[in-house]
Amino acid sequence: MTHDTDVLVIGAGPAGAVAAWEAKRAAPELRVVLLERDARVGTPVRCAEGVGDAGLREFADPDGAPWVSRRITQIVFVAPDDTEVKVTGRAVAWILDRTRFDAFLAERAVALGAELRVSTEAAGMTCEPDGRWRVRLRAAAGDDTCRARVVIGTDGVEAMVGRWAGLDTRVPARDMESCAQYVLAGIDFDPDSLYLQFSDR
Repeated sequence: MTHDTDVLVIGAGPAGAVAAWEAKRAAPELRVVLLERDARVGTPVRCAEGVGDAGLREFADPDGAPWVSRRITQIVFVAPDDTEVKVTGRAVAWILDRTRFDAFLAERAVALGAELRVSTEAAGMTCEPDGRWRVRLRAAAGDDTCRARVVIGTDGVEAMVGRWAGLDTRVPARDMESCAQYVLAGIDFDPDSLYLQFSDR
């Protein structure tokens, strides 16, 4: 079966949920569909949970929000020789509960009228002669097709949407940042601080 929509957003992380929300805010009459390949928005967590205050406030108010884990009032830079430089302020950063934050952003788009489809993955895309994009969808309930005037690819580092549209989405390895993240307990630290440790090894 083929469904028509005005805007199809592929990927319901923060970028996709905000794109769907902004589309509905700008033009409430638009039909906006937001796709998420996982069964729940925000699960599994795909990125770190720290975010700067100014950038966050462009999209949401963190004060008292249930998706905030902690307000960070100090950033501590630790040099290889253990010298510390501290940057303090009212709220310089926030540690988010990304599962709840991502869900909040998607729910906000839905509240404006966007349609959220979970367990639905884009499997391919072609441009039709009339300029609409035909996107093949793979869903738990069965395969489907969506035709959209505008497709917004917010499918992250795995980005296939751009490639399907003919864009060069390759990112040089030197421009990629990777890390290992651990959840630790029983350590002595200031919980209102974010520590960034640098090493020459």
